[in-house]
Amino acid sequence: MIHQIPLDKAYCQSCEDHLIRDISALPDVGKVTINHQQSTLSIEIRSKSAMTSILQGVQTIIESVRPCPGPEKKEITSENDHTILQQDIHCNVCNGIKQVSEPKRSSSYRKWIHVPIGILGWLLAAILHTSNTVQLILYMVSFLILGYPVLMTFLNRMMQGKWLEEKALMSIASIGAFGIHEYSEAMAIMLFYQVGEWLEERAVQKSKKTITSLLSLKPESVLRISHDHMEQIPANEVKIGDILIIKPGERIPLDGILSSGFSDLDTSTITGESLPRHFQKEDTLYAGYINLTGSIQITVTKNIHESMISRILTLVESSLKHKTKTEKFITRFSAVYTPIVVSCSLLVLLLSPLLLHWTFEVSLYRALVFLVVSCPCALIISIPLTMMNGLGAASKQGVIIKGTQALENMTGIHSLFFDKTGTITEGKLKISEWISASDVTHDQIKQWMEIGEFFSNHPIAKIIQQEIKNQPNPGEYQHYREIPGKGIIATYQQHEIVIGHIGWLEENGTTLPPKDTPPLNILLALDKKWLGGIIVEDTLKPDAKTALQKLKKLGIKQLILLSGDHKERVQKLADELQFDQAWAELLPEEKVERLEAYQQTLSKSQKTAFVGDGVNDAPVIARSDIGIAMGALGSEAAIEAADMVIMEDKLIKLPIAIQIAKKTKTIVWENIVLSLVGKAIILALGLFGKSTLWMAVFGDVGIALLAILNSVRVFYIPPNG
Repeated sequence: MIHQIPLDKAYCQSCEDHLIRDISALPDVGKVTINHQQSTLSIEIRSKSAMTSILQGVQTIIESVRPCPGPEKKEITSENDHTILQQDIHCNVCNGIKQVSEPKRSSSYRKWIHVPIGILGWLLAAILHTSNTVQLILYMVSFLILGYPVLMTFLNRMMQGKWLEEKALMSIASIGAFGIHEYSEAMAIMLFYQVGEWLEERAVQKSKKTITSLLSLKPESVLRISHDHMEQIPANEVKIGDILIIKPGERIPLDGILSSGFSDLDTSTITGESLPRHFQKEDTLYAGYINLTGSIQITVTKNIHESMISRILTLVESSLKHKTKTEKFITRFSAVYTPIVVSCSLLVLLLSPLLLHWTFEVSLYRALVFLVVSCPCALIISIPLTMMNGLGAASKQGVIIKGTQALENMTGIHSLFFDKTGTITEGKLKISEWISASDVTHDQIKQWMEIGEFFSNHPIAKIIQQEIKNQPNPGEYQHYREIPGKGIIATYQQHEIVIGHIGWLEENGTTLPPKDTPPLNILLALDKKWLGGIIVEDTLKPDAKTALQKLKKLGIKQLILLSGDHKERVQKLADELQFDQAWAELLPEEKVERLEAYQQTLSKSQKTAFVGDGVNDAPVIARSDIGIAMGALGSEAAIEAADMVIMEDKLIKLPIAIQIAKKTKTIVWENIVLSLVGKAIILALGLFGKSTLWMAVFGDVGIALLAILNSVRVFYIPPNG
């Protein structure tokens, strides 16, 4: 059983790891995950009888990471109506997402009211010419007011034995500065740190909105036409086939077909396209589109749980559950880094008077500079934030990437494999050529082909029926039989008609076309004599060629086409689009075999990706290093197996997504270098007395803010890649 507990606050990386580790250690508890987007804690409970005790244990663990006393308590209910109390959870360490939802103004003011009060006391102490004792008391009171949240967190965490964190560094540094009578610098540490923390929180919230804004797209109610009158009903009560009215300015609530009216719609939420698109009767509309002009009616084709927006939300929910190797390294790095920093600061304090003959005050001051500037805040915040921004940038382009690990893997793609039908092509068949025997006209071929295909529902038969308008007389048929997978045999006006593949003609003893005849999809024989046939081709996607060219420019070494279609047609398409390799006439399992054999020739760092859309593509999508599904028309199996889903069937989105992944990785490394080099410079200056605590605090907070601002650059991708 999976139980979800709503959380008012999200956790920093350190607290999240601690929470998951401790809850997982409880008896009869399986997988534990925290969903940042939905703000929930998911717990797999393996025993119904132990559920109450497990939930109480979870509550105890949640309370153990609460830094501030007296939170508001809220009731939370599990799926089986077991109620427990949840604390208003706060983040303990400045190394992650601090708040899930936008705070209300009033609560935000209360949260920061201590800052202006502390600053006012600081100014009074600095400008009033009074006794040293009064001035010291003013500074001390102002310091305690200004630094109250940081100091309280430090004390709480120290009592839990987990005090080697960023707030500990700031608290020790400010108390040390106060101890050597550097009152203004002690106040500055607290002020700059909390201002920086607030700016970081705002930046994180703004970036997070890119993805969480999707949550508001799920409809609550719809306007349905029922028995000639309109009624407002909950969206989850809508059934397939219901007719809904969508007024101008309203969002399409569920997937459907436009059954009445016409309008321009904003499709940017789903497709990433900035310009409105015109839709008319019989066009497919997806949940999330916004109706801009006319009032329209849609016939629902999918329920709320299967609609496009629900699929997106499900994909987004899973996209943040997996961490990259870089993120995991930074988590491990921070756990070791802080104790090392504290130890080095102590060495500066204790050894410099002996080795460098500094005074105790000078040694303490420079040790405090070392302590403040060494805080790993910039690294621990900016790297997960950059990854999240990368996922958000991709979602804005209509591409959902399932997790930051998939985002990171996309930067190492060496070879891209493509399915043909529905991926490179539209999946819409058309007759490209009519072929006839030397003594037969095309009109004769069309006439007898229409007679033979008149009763068939095969997709190619439908195309033939659309192209030929002269309908035969049903009363003239003496016999009609269709064998699925083979073809048709019929008798019309005493003439035997055989239509199908060449093997079907052989089976019925007809003559066969000459060897130099192009490969035909469907052949026609009349009275045991081959008359001709048709070549059916798929329509190439308009952006396919441009997309493949851009992929080559992005450094993809091999573009490979895998198809179950006829060899000549596949090779023709491969030559036209300049694929490096092409394999044809493959069954689904043979596609997997080809991919696996190719993977054996690559190194571990060289990744393979497969792009497909059908059920038959699901095995090879799952087997590739990065599976990519075309989401608008793609099968559920392909989308489920994929690491990345292109929500609109546009191949041009693929190079854009890879460009976003590469830019994300570049920014991650820029932030790593910025943090380490910037801090190293200030540390060196501090050891030689060239930097102050003011500079150290500015260096810590400033570098963190620069890294955060740098991470936002990932959103600035040209609209066409």
